[in-house]
Amino acid sequence: FNAYPSGKVNSIDTTFSGLFSEASFWTSTSNDSTTAWRRRLFSSSVGVTKGYADKTMGFSCRCIEN
Repeated sequence: FNAYPSGKVNSIDTTFSGLFSEASFWTSTSNDSTTAWRRRLFSSSVGVTKGYADKTMGFSCRCIEN
């Protein structure tokens, strides 16, 4: 799996940010009716962070074949 720092789109003001510095990926798990869990990687550090964000945010999806 190669994760490229593809950035994100803010759903409130439709700005794009984070290109070349971060990659956020949706998980398949909702936190509540308006938010879902994501995983985030930064090009400047090692490791993966987890948290939740508004479902209207523009993050990447990673598809896995069963």
